[in-house]
Amino acid sequence: MAKNRNFSKAVRKTFDDFSENSSLHGFHYLTPRCDRTLLERCIWWIVQLLAIFCVIRLVLFSWNEFMANPTVITLENSNYPIRYVDFPGISICNLNKISRKRAFKYAQYLAAKGNYSLERMIDLVNHFGKMYDFGAVQSDEILVDYQTILESFDKHNGNESFNPYATLKKLAPPCTELISDCFWGGTKYDCQDLFVYEATMEGFCCVFNYVPALDIAQKVSKIM
Repeated sequence: MAKNRNFSKAVRKTFDDFSENSSLHGFHYLTPRCDRTLLERCIWWIVQLLAIFCVIRLVLFSWNEFMANPTVITLENSNYPIRYVDFPGISICNLNKISRKRAFKYAQYLAAKGNYSLERMIDLVNHFGKMYDFGAVQSDEILVDYQTILESFDKHNGNESFNPYATLKKLAPPCTELISDCFWGGTKYDCQDLFVYEATMEGFCCVFNYVPALDIAQKVSKIM
């Protein structure tokens, strides 16, 4: 009898500790330790018991529905040739969005073209990296100054206005630095015949088996 009484006390104490520290809604109000009246605690007990009853009924209903109408998956053909499966498009991206060598060469070009110091043009090129970082804060005065320089000395195709897309593509690391050898179907190909350089969410990447959505006339990457 004493053992049963001690066991009951232990269970009650464990339940009180659990209810007091539980994040389950309403359990905190089930124990005498809370600052609720007996009537309020009784109401919370009824609410919790009804909730548990509804959960059990819902689980049993879902289980019976599943057993009565089970989901069956069958394979039409387990020997389907893989050559008939469409090969996915692949993008290989460099973690470095801007090539150090190309950036330095571009800074030298601007410095010579506009008679600016090389240090100032290197700082200008560094700002291109912030175009990939939308959280970067930049001074409006510096941006206007650099925009004027780029509009004057980096005209796209020689006669058009400054084109950020073309310049970022020119500064990005080329595919030849990222991919050395390319094989398809056991045959070695020139990587430039398989991969094209395109803008993606991760910057400019080497893409394979990809059809550009905006300009169909440009070079298309496709399986040979």
